[in-house]
Amino acid sequence: MIAWTDTGTIAGFRLFLIVASAIVGGLATFATALAFLGSVWWGLDWLANLRWYFLWILLIAAVIYSLTARGWLLIVFVVAIGVNA
Repeated sequence: MIAWTDTGTIAGFRLFLIVASAIVGGLATFATALAFLGSVWWGLDWLANLRWYFLWILLIAAVIYSLTARGWLLIVFVVAIGVNA
């Protein structure tokens, strides 16, 4: 059986992509959830105006995350994309 494992620079770059997409996508998901509380504070209402941008950020983060990690966080990103769409 032929196996190939990431080593060195490739593994570091892959880990960077996983962590970066998880952080950026997680923040966009959190902002999406906070936008539902817009009646509480004007700052949260302002976040509701940014849903189009959150959609694209989450879409890019979901693609990168699915290509590198294939974890459960992808389901969270897809649900948040559906909410923003």
